[in-house]
Amino acid sequence: MCVWYRSAPLCGNGNDCPTEYPYLESQASSSSDAQYCKNTFGAQCWTGEKNLCCGPNSVSLQNTGNYTCGNAFKKNE
Repeated sequence: MCVWYRSAPLCGNGNDCPTEYPYLESQASSSSDAQYCKNTFGAQCWTGEKNLCCGPNSVSLQNTGNYTCGNAFKKNE
């Protein structure tokens, strides 16, 4: 499963995926910028970006058509 990590509106920068979802697939500041999992992106970032973080049991990160997108995982909430 892959989830968006960080909270809008001040999303932050860098790769800080949590241990439950350690693989960084992509970053975006809004759902329109997101390549994958647009429907679970949540609110747009005013600054920084959210990370799309995937778990160790995710289908191959190269096979993006098979992603399972979960609810947004929010840092510090």
